[in-house]
Amino acid sequence: AQTGRYDSLNDEERRAKAIDIWDSLLPDIKEELDRYQTFRMEKFDGFLKADSRGVALLELYKPGTPEYAAFFEETMGPWILGQAKDKLQEGLGQVVGVIVIVGSICAFIAYFGTDLVQAITAPFTGFASQFVELYGF
Repeated sequence: AQTGRYDSLNDEERRAKAIDIWDSLLPDIKEELDRYQTFRMEKFDGFLKADSRGVALLELYKPGTPEYAAFFEETMGPWILGQAKDKLQEGLGQVVGVIVIVGSICAFIAYFGTDLVQAITAPFTGFASQFVELYGF
């Protein structure tokens, strides 16, 4: 199933080489994915195909082969899942923050709403009464 410059490697050597490449890619992939607010699998895939180390990794284990599936499930998949979880938790933290802020504002307005409306409209109360007395509305 494998063809190319890594054909001469046995399974253990191929796996060791792939893990070395993967370990060298991790910091750069993390930096690339951290640029986005959400986990972007297409950016991960694009980075692998654009970086020479990613190309070498994809030559070692061609996508779609059982060897690639095994390597992905054992090595790449858990890291990708962790990254996706981190991005999800980051987003959920932001959502909770927005809900707390909006809820606090709504609670403040609900508790002090009548007082706020009266404080804002009090200066105009005398004007309205005088206007009605003068013009008879």
